Amino acid sequence: LYFPIYVENRDALHRYLTKNRIYCAVHWPDIKLGGTTDNMAFRMSKHELSLPIDQRYNLDDIKYMITKIEEYGDII
Repeated sequence: LYFPIYVENRDALHRYLTKNRIYCAVHWPDIKLGGTTDNMAFRMSKHELSLPIDQRYNLDDIKYMITKIEEYGDII
């Protein structure tokens, strides 16, 4: 289970969170429908990051994730 977020620079946030022991999934690393990059699916594939929110995580884990995202700064 994941909570998808839309961020301006997904790859930079992904690296930052990984350094802070938060392992997020990138489900669609590069979608090119019909060879074009001028569509919503392609734009979403470049900006979507999936935050983990399954049963393994407790409230403290979620608070830690929120804190790290806030420390990172402007994500939208």
